[in-house]
Amino acid sequence: MPVMAYSALRYFNEGLSVTRPTMYIALVGTLANIPVNYVLMFGKLGLPRLGAPGAGYGSAIVYWLMFLLILLFTSRFHAWRRFRIFGAFRLPEREQLREMLSIGIPIGVGAAMEVTMFAVTSLMMATLGTVAVAGHQVAINFAGLTFMVPFGLSIAVTARVGVSAGRGRLEEVRQRGSAGILLSVLFMCLTAVFILLLPDLIASIYTNDPAVREMSVQLLTLAAIFQISDGLQVGAFGALRGLKDTRFPMFINMFAYGVVGLGLSWFLGLYKELGPRGLWTGLIVGLTIAGVVHTVRFWYKTR
Repeated sequence: MPVMAYSALRYFNEGLSVTRPTMYIALVGTLANIPVNYVLMFGKLGLPRLGAPGAGYGSAIVYWLMFLLILLFTSRFHAWRRFRIFGAFRLPEREQLREMLSIGIPIGVGAAMEVTMFAVTSLMMATLGTVAVAGHQVAINFAGLTFMVPFGLSIAVTARVGVSAGRGRLEEVRQRGSAGILLSVLFMCLTAVFILLLPDLIASIYTNDPAVREMSVQLLTLAAIFQISDGLQVGAFGALRGLKDTRFPMFINMFAYGVVGLGLSWFLGLYKELGPRGLWTGLIVGLTIAGVVHTVRFWYKTR
């Protein structure tokens, strides 16, 4: 419950381009999570030793803390008083629910297809042995870390494009969307260069095993290409969300990730026995197709 309530208030603020409070609250939650989990897991300060369940209790406490903090901010921020979201309780209206579901469900399905592609690829990687799995985890973990920046930019693009679209300023919509897509791609180009220049250093942070490091370096080289495609698709997807264009991107994601990405990963990695690099080639192709088509779609919608 606190996770969903926190998310609702977080997205309310982010949709109105107020993002710093959620950043600070997330930072507080991260810093609080460490001592709270430690105390409950290992029985400090006179509390019983709970072990692994203590981590669950600790995380629940932190989520309640984060929810209360964002609730306090949202209820007291004077600029939001005009919305009267805490003024009086009322049942959800059918038309509003229908609109939110028609926009939100395709977003969820589209995002789920991307997650599914990565999850199933990890399962296929498990059939290739422990070294392949370990190298895959190193590369995918670092790629996921760098992905957080364009992911945050995509949320900002959604908010700014949505505001401009609501005002009927089509030229501004294209400018803001294009700027967000360009920033996402440029950042990922920088991380790609960093990965290509220092793959051994990155791998050494995760492991000292020579075989795993060698596999990690091979996959990190592919991750450099992966970065650019990922930045393009997440930036363009965010711009389309700002236009409430979610159904077409959903079908594109289903095709690019579920059909091409997974199909090519299986074909190259397992059927053609190219191993981990074959599996990652499927990921790259799937992300590239989604990124290119989403970008073209955005330009078409803002003609």
